[in-house]
Amino acid sequence: MLLSLEECKLKVTVSLDNLYGVAKVAVSHVREYEWGWLFSYNSIEQIQGNEDAGLMGNAPIIVNKLTGEMAVTGTCGPIKDFIEDYEDHMRETEGFSLEEKSEAWRKKPKKARWF
Repeated sequence: MLLSLEECKLKVTVSLDNLYGVAKVAVSHVREYEWGWLFSYNSIEQIQGNEDAGLMGNAPIIVNKLTGEMAVTGTCGPIKDFIEDYEDHMRETEGFSLEEKSEAWRKKPKKARWF
């Protein structure tokens, strides 16, 4: 399965709508990687220019275009650390089912989470 950017963005949008409510937040930036995309998001009000309406704790979301796996990164460190963690995770869980990969990601200590 190889998902397109549009399919991955739809997965993120549906997840955000379920979390925040339909049409409350939107993808604000997309960064492409070999394995998929990193989606940043914020409130629609903030994207339209109201700086006071920005979300807090809105960690970018990774979507793997090869597996459809989604992983939330974090906000307490450089994004590059979370990307490195995710790339390590992909190597460590090669051959696992999507459910096993997701469980392993949730349990994995993240470099960037150390204060």
